[in-house]
This record gives sequence, C-alpha cells and structure tokens, in this order.
Amino acid sequence: MDLIGVSILSGSPVIILSRLISVRDQKGLTDVPVIAGGIIPKEEVEELKKLGVAATFTPGTYTEDIVKIIYQLIGRQERMRNG
Repeated sequence: MDLIGVSILSGSPVIILSRLISVRDQKGLTDVPVIAGGIIPKEEVEELKKLGVAATFTPGTYTEDIVKIIYQLIGRQERMRNG
C-alpha cells in the first residue's frame, strides 16, 4: 500500500483520522502516509499534523498541488523501503 487518502465531508476529522491512524499503526503500516481532504476546519489542521496526517487539503486546493504532494510522499516511502 502506498498511501491512504480520506475525504472528510461530514465533520469530526480529528476523531475519524485518529481512529484511522490507530488502526493503520496496529496493522504495522506506520510507513504508509495518510492524507485528508475536504471540509477540515483550519483550527484542526495543526492537530491533524500532530496525529500524523501527512497532508491536509481544504476546498480550493489545486489538483496539481495535491498530486505533487502525493508524489513526494510516495517517493519518500519508496526511499524508506529501498534505503
């Protein structure tokens, strides 16, 4: 698995993503980055980073920027596996 991406449209991103990261870690997938997009309150972005969310994307984020970050995250992961 290269990456986990979640779209948050219903609120509670901290609750949802903390549980997801917990399950990811329990499964031994700590090297798999988690990203989230959607309706994410600005005041929760920093808390999500502290939880281990690699990137957050709010409405209006350019697709090109999202793709660039995904490629960076996957590239970093490949270096970890091969290095």
